[in-house]
Amino acid sequence: MSERRAILLGPIAGAALAAVAAAEPAPEAGLRLAAAALERTAYQVTYDGSYRRLAYPNGDVPDDVGVCTDLVIRAYRKLGIDLQVQVYEEMTENFDAFPRLWGLSRPDPNID
Repeated sequence: MSERRAILLGPIAGAALAAVAAAEPAPEAGLRLAAAALERTAYQVTYDGSYRRLAYPNGDVPDDVGVCTDLVIRAYRKLGIDLQVQVYEEMTENFDAFPRLWGLSRPDPNID
């Protein structure tokens, strides 16, 4: 991930963790997120970055395929947070603030 994309997505992921932390102390929320991500490493996943149409909200590719971001998305979902929705809504509200990496003219919940 480029530094520019990491900077833009960092606040969104941070806001998602803050939503969990609002209900419980931040250290426990962070530990739960880390445990959920670690648990995902036990799955056999074939790297497949091809474009797929996803359900919205809670869309996902099959459990045995994905890319690195799918691990993060699935870990947050284990905590009850749907990053697909949060990122898509943020991009819908502030589309012009995001880099035009894929040549899109509007947000796409399949890849946002």
